[in-house]
Amino acid sequence: MGWNGQRFKSSNPCDALNPYKNLDVAAQMLAELRALGGDWITVAGRYHRPAGGAPAANYRKAFAKHLSRVTGIQMLVTNP
Repeated sequence: MGWNGQRFKSSNPCDALNPYKNLDVAAQMLAELRALGGDWITVAGRYHRPAGGAPAANYRKAFAKHLSRVTGIQMLVTNP
């Protein structure tokens, strides 16, 4: 279950496989990370790698590239 297993209210690890519960936990986490400030690209980096550093920066770049491809809008990646 990784580092966010405590976010599931049940002690049953299979709850993480329930797509509705999993999406609810992910939405809560994204809302908390968004409250820290920054754009959604920064939030995606924090979600993927809370410790930050190079792995988060690499994820932000990849995320921005895919987001640009989907939206057709060039995204600017900054360091938080």
